[in-house]
Order: sequence, then C-alpha cells, then structure tokens
Amino acid sequence: MLKSTKENLKKVEGLLKECGYRVRYGKGNFHAGNCLLDEQRMVVINKLYSIEAKMGILLQLIPNLNLKVENLSPKNKSLLIELSPKAEALFQQETENTDTSNDPKPIEETEESQEASPTVEESNEIT
Repeated sequence: MLKSTKENLKKVEGLLKECGYRVRYGKGNFHAGNCLLDEQRMVVINKLYSIEAKMGILLQLIPNLNLKVENLSPKNKSLLIELSPKAEALFQQETENTDTSNDPKPIEETEESQEASPTVEESNEIT
C-alpha cells in the first residue's frame, strides 16, 4: 500500500485524471465523495483534510468508481493494480477481448463462389 505523501497523492490524482475523473478540492462543511455532474466525472475532497485523510478517501473510492482503463499508461496500470486487486481482472478481460478480435476468420468457399471463378483450363481456351 502507498504511504500518505504529497508525491503519492499526486500519483493517485494523475491516475484518476487518466481514467476520466477530475479531482477537485474545496473548502466547506461537506463530506468527500464522487459525483457525476453534467456527464463530468468528479471526485470532491475537502481542502482542509490532512494528506492522510485525502489519500484514504481516494483509496476507498477507487475500487467503487467506473474507471476507463482502456488507454492507461503502463505506469498507471501497475499503480491501479497495486491499489485495487479488482483492477487486474479488468485488464485481463481487456486483453482477452483484444486477442479474440484480432484472430483471422477462416474464409469458407461456397459452391457459388467455386462456380463463378474460372479454372485454369477454362481461361486458356481460345474462342
């Protein structure tokens, strides 16, 4: 697990940004959480919280968020797997889907296609 430092907080914020979420800090009397506002994914955290509290909130939210993991950098993929064991299953599903879509499909010849294509003997005839 990550230690609660400013550097690690920035890493987690970068991960969320790359996954399509905006991390926002604000002052006020409210609890932190995630929301969907006009189709913008946001995580809102109280600015007055300590670094440990901010990290704790983000680490609690990550497994429950609907993250876009398709275009994650390798560095952020490994960070996400470290933070959430569920994420590894997402990456395995993604690779299975891409592996099967790239397989060449066998071409089957039908009787019609065999009749329509001229054979070597037919094309050499002189009329």
